[in-house]
Amino acid sequence: MYEERMEQTCEALKHSLGPFGFLWLCACAVYPGLRFPLTTALGTRLAQAVGRKPPDEDEHLALFRLPWFRTGWMPEELRLALLRRLDPGLHQLVRTAIEDLLVNSQPAAGSDARPGAPPGAMAGLDVVRPARGWSGRLRLWLAAPAAGPEQDAIFVHYMIGKVPGPADLALNRALSRLFGTRLAGWLDRPTLMAALAATGAGLLAWATTDSLLLPAMRGSTVLAERPIPQMVALPAGEFWMGSPDDEPEREKDESPRHRVKIAAFAIGKYEVTFAEWDACVDDGGCNGYRPSDEGWDTDRDRRPVINVSWNHAKAYVTWLTARTGQSYRLPSEAEWEYAARAGTVTRYWWGNDPGHDRQCEFANGADAAAKEKYKDRTTVAACRDGHTETAPVGSFRANPFGLQDMAGNVWEWIEDCWHESYAGAPSNEQVWMTDNCEYRVARGGSWFSNPRNLRAAYRDYFAPEFRNFALGFRVARTISP
Repeated sequence: MYEERMEQTCEALKHSLGPFGFLWLCACAVYPGLRFPLTTALGTRLAQAVGRKPPDEDEHLALFRLPWFRTGWMPEELRLALLRRLDPGLHQLVRTAIEDLLVNSQPAAGSDARPGAPPGAMAGLDVVRPARGWSGRLRLWLAAPAAGPEQDAIFVHYMIGKVPGPADLALNRALSRLFGTRLAGWLDRPTLMAALAATGAGLLAWATTDSLLLPAMRGSTVLAERPIPQMVALPAGEFWMGSPDDEPEREKDESPRHRVKIAAFAIGKYEVTFAEWDACVDDGGCNGYRPSDEGWDTDRDRRPVINVSWNHAKAYVTWLTARTGQSYRLPSEAEWEYAARAGTVTRYWWGNDPGHDRQCEFANGADAAAKEKYKDRTTVAACRDGHTETAPVGSFRANPFGLQDMAGNVWEWIEDCWHESYAGAPSNEQVWMTDNCEYRVARGGSWFSNPRNLRAAYRDYFAPEFRNFALGFRVARTISP
C-alpha cells in the first residue's frame, strides 16, 4: 500500500511538473531543508547537464507552489522515493553540484558574491562534505549545528555515495528514539561506538555557542524614533483592470478586462523597508521574526524587506495599526493595480516599451547585468539599472501618482484570495475573498523577474506562509470620507 501510494504521488508530480521539473524536484530531495536559492542553483546545474535552457521564473514558481516548499521541508519517505527515481547517471552530478555550492563557493572576504550561485545560496548553509571514516564523521558531528544537514541521515548517506533506502531510514529513527536526539546519518553501523561521546560533546558545544545569547541581545535595542511607511493619498477614480486581448505576452488570468471604481485611499510611497520592519520587531511586534537579508547589507535599512510571508505582512499591519491608531492594511488587488497604472492604459506605466530598453529608468527587473551574474536569466531587459538584486527603495523614477517601485524590486503581497480569472470580480475596490483561501495574490514582479512579469496587469499567487528572497509588501490605509 505504501509503495503504491508513493508511486501514485510521484507519477502525479511528474505529470504536473513535466520531465525536467520532476528531475529537478528529485535532486532537491537530497537536502533536508527546501532552501529556495539552493533549489534555483540545482535547477541551473541540471539544465546544463541535460542540454536545455535554465528554468525560467514560471518553472521556479511551479516548483515553489508545491506544498512542501511552503513549509520548507519534505517528508522523508517522499525524499527516498524521489531519490530512487533520479536518473542514476545524474547522481554524481547532483552530489558535485551540492558540494560545490556548499563547500567550494565560499565568498571572498567582504563579498557575498558566489560565481554561478543564486542570491543567498550559502546563507545558513555552513556545511562540509561528510567524511568517510568514523573519526572524521565524529569530528564533523561535534562541529555541526544542532539541526544542520550533517544530522540528516538521507543527506549524509547520499553525499558519501550511497542512495539510501527504507532500512537506512528505519535505523536512523530507531537510534533517534534510543538516544533522545536526532543523531541521524553519523550513527550508522561503523560509528555506533562513538554515539554516547558524540551526544555529550555535541550538547556541550551547542550550549556554549552564542546562539543562546543572540535573541536577548537583539531584543535589547530600543529605538527612540521608529520609522513608519510614508504614505501617498490617492484620489477616487475609475480605471480598466486587466489586459486587453491584443496585449503582447498577456495571460488568461488577466481577463476579462473590466471597469472598476476606486474610493480614495492611501498607499505606501515605497515598499516596506528593513528599517521599518526592524522597528516593528524592536517594539515587540511582528512575532519577533527577523527575516534574512540574504547578505545584501549595503544600504540594508533602505532596501525592501524580503523573506516575509503574507502572514508576516499581516502581522506588520496589525502592529502598525495598533501603534498609530490608524487603519493600516494590505491593499486590495484592484487598489494595487489602480495605483500601479496611475491613470495609464499601457503595458507598463511608462509605456509599451516593446524592446524593454527603457525599463532600467523605471523598474528594478532582470537586466543585462543580472544575466551576467545569474546565468539562468535568459529573458532580460536590454539595459543596465545598476542593481543585480534588490535596490534601495526610491532608486527609480516615480509613476504619475508619485509611487515608486510599483514594477519590480520585490513582489508585493495583496489582501485578495487568488482567482483564476476576473469573472465575477468586484467592480469596486473591495477585497475579493473566497470560503477556502488557499492562495493569496502577489503583484508587481521583482528584481528577479523578466520584463513580461513587470507588466501592470501581470498577476501571480503564493500560499500565505510562502516566503523568499523576492517577496515583500507595501501597506495601504483607509481614508475616512
